Amino acid sequence: MFAVCMLLLMMVAGAWDAITRRVPDLISYSIVALGFVCGLLSDIPWLLWIGGGVAAFLLLGIPAILGKGIGGADVKIGVGLGFFFGFPDVLGVLLLSFLLGLFVWLLRRQNSEIPLVPYMLIAGVVYACGM
Repeated sequence: MFAVCMLLLMMVAGAWDAITRRVPDLISYSIVALGFVCGLLSDIPWLLWIGGGVAAFLLLGIPAILGKGIGGADVKIGVGLGFFFGFPDVLGVLLLSFLLGLFVWLLRRQNSEIPLVPYMLIAGVVYACGM
């Protein structure tokens, strides 16, 4: 049930980000909270699901602080996915989302920003189905 809720929230966040390039705090913080609850209730050892959130925060938070194209919602949603998938699985999700985003950016051949959350959604679904 929690996984379905996470999927629905990620779908809303992905669509919102694709259309407006912003995700409301209510949605992104809900994903963090739901990811935390999923990690807490999962059979993943607590150190690994907390580590997933920390790893996502570091991988996305540092570029966001440096102003390198990662938005605040990307960081929060990444942390939620980190809690949900745990460490090291979140690294695969984030890598796949970056690669998908890079592929689309290269297809566009423009110097424009692309929303990351839709690719996080796709990568999370692909990774969850492959587990």
